[in-house]
Amino acid sequence: MRLRVLTSALLAALAAIAGHATASAAADPPDGLSPAMLGPASNRGHTSVLCRPREWNFSRSGLVAYNDVFVRGYSECIRIRPAGFRVTRARTGSTFGAYPDVFLGCEYGVCSKEPLPTKPVRDITRMTMTLYTRFDSVVGNDATDWWFDRANPGRSTGHPNGTELMVWLAWRGLPPSGGYEVRLGGWSWYIEHWLAVSHHKTWQYVQVRWLGRHLHPSLRLNMLPMLRYIERQGWLKPSWYP
Repeated sequence: MRLRVLTSALLAALAAIAGHATASAAADPPDGLSPAMLGPASNRGHTSVLCRPREWNFSRSGLVAYNDVFVRGYSECIRIRPAGFRVTRARTGSTFGAYPDVFLGCEYGVCSKEPLPTKPVRDITRMTMTLYTRFDSVVGNDATDWWFDRANPGRSTGHPNGTELMVWLAWRGLPPSGGYEVRLGGWSWYIEHWLAVSHHKTWQYVQVRWLGRHLHPSLRLNMLPMLRYIERQGWLKPSWYP
């Protein structure tokens, strides 16, 4: 199963952010860069600080911490936490250049130690997560990304072809536009949706922003109401796999 739950930060300033989460995975790099163009992912063994672009290592909980810098000339360092990470240094420019993340599943040929049990969306009866983040003065967001495939992906490393559900918990300098507000699971959310295209792949992209304390959020979230809502909209099929 490739339940890709992403915690990422998009950096667009000389700043550092902090992030904690339980799991993750990331999409293809924007602006036309492919993983092959960026070079192979690397692992230096037991280091807890990742400073090289696309460097990764396991956290104590078995997740993969991934320093996903995808713009040449940009740099950052992340320190691995037991179930998350903290950005300790970043040098970027005026465009988004990095998705530092921790993930459960597979990303660019790197897989976490344990996959999640495989079941289609229709058989998911419980889906919760606890999220904590501290977001400093930087233009960007801190999000959790859930990927869904049209068929059982197992431990495949290919790009998911179903739905990307990106739950924004923290953001700065990125005002929402073109969407609408909805209340799900006792919380207020702002939803945007479009068909995403990258490297000849297409998928349903659903962005859901929490309208709470979106700079320093900490909450336990029941994902089922959100999952069933995007099913009703036709953006996710019951037969697809997370």
